[in-house]
Amino acid sequence: MKSSDVAVYGVTAQPQEEADKAVTQLRLHYKTYGDPDHKLATHLKDKGLLDVIIARQGDSRHPKVKDYKDGMAQPAVVVVNREGAVLYSFIVTPGLSNAYGATGRPNPKEVCQLIQAKLSGSTENVKMPSKYGVFKF
Repeated sequence: MKSSDVAVYGVTAQPQEEADKAVTQLRLHYKTYGDPDHKLATHLKDKGLLDVIIARQGDSRHPKVKDYKDGMAQPAVVVVNREGAVLYSFIVTPGLSNAYGATGRPNPKEVCQLIQAKLSGSTENVKMPSKYGVFKF
């Protein structure tokens, strides 16, 4: 894939100020948006594109959820083409085996390889990333 074919955005359950700090601290090369109200997650679910898990206060699955007033969106990835078709999606299912969503995320290089394979029509011998979430290809 060429960089002109792809747009990457990050979304966090933290306020925009924290998202901006992360861009600087982590030296991210893409725009990141704060979405503490989970408007994007709600939109993606309503459109049938991705059902992000929101850990809510009182939810014992995630030890840090208490720090998020409206709950904490778990890590997820969705790749959508210009026509709105999902090419790839991954949703973290938090649990002890993945440190409640802190590990077991897909490798970006593997995701790109999967998308390229799907676009070329060849998915043989493609490694499926991560065993700690729900993966659709």
